[in-house]
Amino acid sequence: MEINNLWMEVLDLASLESSVHLSPSTGPMSYEKGDSYGSQPRDFAGLIQTCGSNIYKITQNTAQIKSLVNQLGTKQDTSELQDRLQQIQHYTNQLAKETNRHLKDLGSLPPPVSPSEQRQQKLQRDRLMNEFSAALNNFQAVQRRAAEKEKESVARARAASRLSVRNSFHLVMHETAVIP
Repeated sequence: MEINNLWMEVLDLASLESSVHLSPSTGPMSYEKGDSYGSQPRDFAGLIQTCGSNIYKITQNTAQIKSLVNQLGTKQDTSELQDRLQQIQHYTNQLAKETNRHLKDLGSLPPPVSPSEQRQQKLQRDRLMNEFSAALNNFQAVQRRAAEKEKESVARARAASRLSVRNSFHLVMHETAVIP
């Protein structure tokens, strides 16, 4: 699957999540600060470095998201866990957007004069594109699982609410019943 199609699917999944408006340099995500949100690289080596770092972080965050998703619906499921999950998903989505822009920037750089350097840069670019594609696929799969778990949780809450209302109704009816 082509990266642009993958990217559109990730964006579609991201729109399902609640919007958490945190910058990567504030709040509980400050541990992930200090990389690509500062100065933007414009040379090949800088773009390669930033993309590689971002792909690594996307992969690490996806593993963390997967771990948090596995706790949903268990005794460990708290509002703090859900908030953390949304924050990491949001941050990872921002990293993916930035990485996509940098990969496009790589393609628009003028090629080096040397044919061997051109081959080397093409290999590096292709390797990053493949790694990014794999990272996006994994992130997308984990986001789908998170959305499924969220739907299951909502369904359980609705069922519990209906049961509670029904039980309250029967209790009121029982208490107000006239016994002959």
